[in-house]
Amino acid sequence: MTEQTDNGLDDGCNTADCLGERAGWRLFTPGNDLQPIRPLSERATDASGVLWRAKMYDPPPFQRRVLAWLMECFSNEVCRDGTERNHRFLEESLELVQSLGCTQSEAHQLVDYVFGRPVGEPMQELGGTILTLSALASCHDMNLDQAGELELARVWAKIDLIRAKQAAKPKHSPLPGPSIAAE
Repeated sequence: MTEQTDNGLDDGCNTADCLGERAGWRLFTPGNDLQPIRPLSERATDASGVLWRAKMYDPPPFQRRVLAWLMECFSNEVCRDGTERNHRFLEESLELVQSLGCTQSEAHQLVDYVFGRPVGEPMQELGGTILTLSALASCHDMNLDQAGELELARVWAKIDLIRAKQAAKPKHSPLPGPSIAAE
């Protein structure tokens, strides 16, 4: 049985499966089999013509709530744009380490180091990101769960402002807006 969720929308879509399918996310099967499940539009039917449907990965409650906010705030195109999500994650990561004393020079050295190595496997890199973020929060006496909950509440209250910022940002640019140097 799929756990019911509150996606903050009045559209009858209140299960993790429905949220993921509506957004077109490539969700993963549980356990050791980490192969992506194709969106319904790309799935094959079996010999009887019945659509094959594997049990979809049920994201943790916080991840489901973030997905609900994302879908409320942005278009489906923006929600599914992996490049956009990469850029926003990198931006937030850099802002975090900058706030904790990392210098621009150190960040550039790490960019050169990472991009000078072979590309990693996404699930392992995601796991490493979660582990190192938790370790970073711990060594700075910050509560990771509390910070996430506070930020999610903050952005729910700023949807109109965030949408306006998204609409004004340069198209096809990793930058979220005009750079200070350009002003």
